[in-house]
Amino acid sequence: MVLNNGETRRLITGKLFLNLGTHASIPLVPGLVEAKPLTNIEALELGRPPGRLIVLGGGYVGLELAQAYRRFGSRVTIIDHGPRLAGREDPDVSEEVRSILDAEGVEVLLSTDVERIDGRSGEHLRVGVRTPEGHRTLEGTDLLVAAGRTPNTQGVGLEEAGIELTDRGYIRVNERLETTAPDTWGMGECAGSRSSPISRSTTIVSFGTT
Repeated sequence: MVLNNGETRRLITGKLFLNLGTHASIPLVPGLVEAKPLTNIEALELGRPPGRLIVLGGGYVGLELAQAYRRFGSRVTIIDHGPRLAGREDPDVSEEVRSILDAEGVEVLLSTDVERIDGRSGEHLRVGVRTPEGHRTLEGTDLLVAAGRTPNTQGVGLEEAGIELTDRGYIRVNERLETTAPDTWGMGECAGSRSSPISRSTTIVSFGTT
C-alpha cells in the first residue's frame, strides 16, 4: 500500500475485500481529452445550466442528466453510436424513453459516431459526427461524456495475487462475490456482476413527466 507521503506499507490479512470502484470512461476520440469534458461528477456540481449541452452516450446517466438540464432550460443533443437509447432495456422501453425526450425538445442522434472534437467544454465546442445521413458538425457550449464506466482495477497488482478479470476489466466473481483468489471478495461497482433488473428499472422512472 502506498501512503500519501510516498512511503509504502505492507498489510497482512486473512480475508481481503476489494471495493475499488469505477471511473467515467473517456472514448478515444481526437480532441476529447483536450476538450476537458464534464463527467457525471462535474455535471452534478455545475452551478449553471449550459447554453447548449452535447451528451456523448445514451445510457442511464446520459439520459437522466440530459433530461434534467433540458428542464433547466438548456438546449440538449444526445449522441449514441447504438441504434436505440438505453440499449440494455427492452425495445419498447427504449422507444418510450425516446418519445418522452422528443416531446421535451431533446435532440437525439442514433447510430452516430463522433469523429473529432474541437474547443473546450464550458466555452465553445465543435463536434464532428457521422450520422446515417452523412457528416455533420454540432456546436455547443458544454460537453458531457456518459459513455459507461471503467473499473479501477489496473495497476494495483491484482494479477500478482491470482485475481482474474473479465474481458471488460472487472473483477471476476461468482454468485457469492468470491474472486479467483482464496479468501478474497470483490464488492461494489468493480465486481463483474450485472445490475439487478430492479435497480435498472428504478432509473427509468425518472423519465416520467412532472
